[in-house]
Amino acid sequence: MLSLEVIKAVSLLKDIHYGISATRSRREHPLSEADMRRLLEKFLSSGLVRLKPNRIPDMRLCSYELCYPLYQISLCDILVVTGGGLELSVEDNEDIYNNYGLAGRRLGVLNQMACRCLSDIHLTDVLLSEQR
Repeated sequence: MLSLEVIKAVSLLKDIHYGISATRSRREHPLSEADMRRLLEKFLSSGLVRLKPNRIPDMRLCSYELCYPLYQISLCDILVVTGGGLELSVEDNEDIYNNYGLAGRRLGVLNQMACRCLSDIHLTDVLLSEQR
């Protein structure tokens, strides 16, 4: 249901919150240095994270802190910041309920509703701008 980009972002934000080192983070959640750098830049520019006082931007997660308590950062915030998305599943909703912990139920309902709503939108109803 969640794109790989969103999963990486959530993992990285949790690692920053819980004070997990970048080395341990990469071992537990494989994330390339380029991905980590790109996500940190997005988090900094969006105001989700900031540098701790007297720190310089680097790849050490201990140099960063969340600007808000973890419980105030929503999945919607992550989707907007990363430009990531949801990957709808029309076949196996059970997977969604089992793979996302407490959020699984809500994501499963969202998946079902999104699939239902999107199935009512036909290509003949979609107008694309000529300026693409």
